Amino acid sequence: MNEIEKFRADVRRAIKHERNENSGSYDGLRASKKITEFFCRSAGSLQSLASSIAEYWLEDKVGSTGDYKTEPTQENVDWLAAALSFLQKDLDECGCLTGSDWQKLGELVNYEAEDLPIEELSALMSMLLEKKAF
Repeated sequence: MNEIEKFRADVRRAIKHERNENSGSYDGLRASKKITEFFCRSAGSLQSLASSIAEYWLEDKVGSTGDYKTEPTQENVDWLAAALSFLQKDLDECGCLTGSDWQKLGELVNYEAEDLPIEELSALMSMLLEKKAF
């Protein structure tokens, strides 16, 4: 099982536990916040960048619907898995990211650049250039 598959399994588990631990009363926002914890832990040395991406995901992707009973949607989980794949410098799982998603990831990388290890920053910037994020 690779890291993305493990992340997806953690997401399914978090959603299941959210339902079970609250007598069937599901809170998608609480589940989504738990999912961002898995996401950040999976990011290794890129914690600050992962935190910024997770915050963006919660606000822009999950929060945009206003209906937390259906969150996170499969589309939103796929987006976050793609972002994790990007952080792991693997474009295989990034197919669902749009041009504007790549631009946003580029903005977040630029914002966090001074806190990133230079090798990691260089690899991420190369990927962003390949995806024409700048």
